[in-house]
Amino acid sequence: MKIQKALPELVFNNIISQETANDIENYYKLKRKTSSTNQLLLSFGIIGATLLGLGIIAIIAHNWDELNKWTKLGCAILPLIITQLCCGFTLIKKSNHKTLRESSAVFLLFSIVACLAMISQIYNIEGDYNEFVLLWMLLSLPVIYVMQSYAASILYMIYITPYGTYHDELNINCYIELLILFIPFYMYLSKKRKTKQIGNIHHWLIPISITVVYLTSLDYFSRTSFEFYVIHYSGICTIMYLIGNLNFFKEQKYIYNGYKILGSIGALITLYILSVKDMGMVKWWFGKEPEIDYIQIYFLIGLYIIMYFITMNNNTDKILHKIKPLAIVFPLTLLSFTTKDNSHLIANIGILSIGILTIVQGALKKHLSKMNLGIFIILMWISKKFLDENIDFITKGILFIVLGSCFFIANYIMSRNIQTKNV
Repeated sequence: MKIQKALPELVFNNIISQETANDIENYYKLKRKTSSTNQLLLSFGIIGATLLGLGIIAIIAHNWDELNKWTKLGCAILPLIITQLCCGFTLIKKSNHKTLRESSAVFLLFSIVACLAMISQIYNIEGDYNEFVLLWMLLSLPVIYVMQSYAASILYMIYITPYGTYHDELNINCYIELLILFIPFYMYLSKKRKTKQIGNIHHWLIPISITVVYLTSLDYFSRTSFEFYVIHYSGICTIMYLIGNLNFFKEQKYIYNGYKILGSIGALITLYILSVKDMGMVKWWFGKEPEIDYIQIYFLIGLYIIMYFITMNNNTDKILHKIKPLAIVFPLTLLSFTTKDNSHLIANIGILSIGILTIVQGALKKHLSKMNLGIFIILMWISKKFLDENIDFITKGILFIVLGSCFFIANYIMSRNIQTKNV
C-alpha cells in the first residue's frame, strides 16, 4: 500500500517514530491477511453451494423415473423451502456472515431453477428455454436485493447475456428490462465495494454483456454488412471508453475499469482495421450494399454526444488532460463511412493523433504507463505499415531495432525525470 511505502520517509523526517511506523505496518499486514482469509472462505462457500446444488439436482435426476408424483413434487419444493429458511436465518441471526449469506443466496438460486424444471416436467407445462430463463431471472432478482449477494448477481448477469442474444424482439426488450432492474443494485454494489476485487467483476461483466447483446441484435433489426458492424462496434466501444473515464473510476485500480480497457481495445482495433487500404469502407464484403438502418446510427450518435458531454463536465482535469484521445474514434469511423475513398488515410491520421496526444499527456503528467501506451500505439501502426509495404527484410529489421531503441530511450529519460522530481 502507498502509506506503507511512505513510512521510511516519514520516519527519516521525524514526522513519526520508528515504533509508530512498525505499529502501522503490522496493522496493515494483519488487515491484508484477514481480508485474504475472508475472501478465500467466501470463494469456498460459493463454490460449495454451487456444487451442492448441482449434486442434489443430479441425484434427483438419476432416480426421477422411479419416484411417484407426490414424491417428485416434494423433491421439487423441499430444497426451495430449506434454502429459504437458510436465507431467513442468515438475515435474522447472521447478517454479518458474508460466507453464509453468499452461499445461501447461490443455493437458493439453484433451488429455484431446479424447482421450476421439476414442476414443469411433473405437470407437462409447455414452454421454451427462453421463457424458462426469463422466469428464473425474475424470481432470482429479489434474492439478489434481499440477500445483497454479489455472487448471485454475477450468475444473474451471466445468464441474462445469452438470453438477450437470441434473435427475437421480445428477448431483446426483456433483456433491457432485466438490466434496468439490476442497475440499482449495481450502483449500490459499486459504491459499497470500490476496493473489493470480486465486487468489481461487474465492471467487466456489464460492458461485455451490453456489447455482445447489442452487436448480436443488429442482424435481427436489419441485414448489415461487415462495414456496418464496424460502425456500431466503434460506437459502442467509444461510449464504453467515455464511461470508463468518469471520476467514479479514478478512485479504483485501472484493472477493475472494464469499461475503459474494453473500450480502448475495441476502439483501437476499429482504427487498425480501417487503416488497411484494401479493407476500408469501400469494400462491401457481401457483394452488394446492405440495408442500412440510419435510425440505429442516429441513436448511437445521440448516445455518444450525451456521454461525451457528461464525461467532459464530470472531469476536473486541466484542458489538455480533459481531452480523451480515443473519444475521436467513433467520429473518425463515421467520417470514413462518408468519405469512402480516403477511409484508410483518415484512420491512419487518427491513430497517429491518438498516439501523439497520449504521449504528450503522459509526459506532462509524468505518467510512464500512459506514455508507453502512446508509444506502443504508434509502434504498432508503424510495424503494420512496414509489414504492408514492399521493403526488404534487412531494412525492416534495422527499422524495428531503431524503433525499439527509441522506446527504451524514451522510457529511460522519463524514469530519470520522475526520479529527479521525487527527489
